[in-house]
Amino acid sequence: MVAEALLALPNLGRLMWGLARDQRVGWVDKSLVVGAALYFVMPLDVVPDFLPFFGEVDDLVLLLLAVRRLIRRAGPEVVLAHWKGDPEWLTDGKLAKLVGVASAFLPGARRARR
Repeated sequence: MVAEALLALPNLGRLMWGLARDQRVGWVDKSLVVGAALYFVMPLDVVPDFLPFFGEVDDLVLLLLAVRRLIRRAGPEVVLAHWKGDPEWLTDGKLAKLVGVASAFLPGARRARR
């Protein structure tokens, strides 16, 4: 699963760029992805990065949740118009599975707010 996600990164990048420029996609969803990406690279976090594993996973989960929301709210037609990879990667729910695996490692209260 991780290897597939790494191989899909160039296509995900192109998809994010296309969705960011598409007028059919809401500005709130675009802003959430930008905010999550900024949180991901910020040195200060709600869960500090020096805490083993949990400090880094919360950033990733937040970013993946924002991306998943953007893709879902954009709709299949808009997403497929910008997706350059294998369409089955999106329709098989692999992104949702990746988010589920990453969020499973978060403490229970945080996971419940997901």
